[in-house]
Amino acid sequence: KKKTKNDEIRARITNALFGCFIGDSLAMPVHWYYDRSKIFEEFGQNGITGFEDAKHPHPDAFMVGMPYKPDIKN
Repeated sequence: KKKTKNDEIRARITNALFGCFIGDSLAMPVHWYYDRSKIFEEFGQNGITGFEDAKHPHPDAFMVGMPYKPDIKN
């Protein structure tokens, strides 16, 4: 089957979405870190080198210590 312009657009959109998902997954453990040195303190001298679990609580998270508690029972 000959590829159409729509096939090319669909492939580009799919690839862009996968790139977003992968980038988001790799960045998630250090989301809300504003001091790069804390990344190395938490994850070691090489920082993030693969998929890691996030530390809890994140040291620079703005919601740490806030009274908000999500309703996770419902």
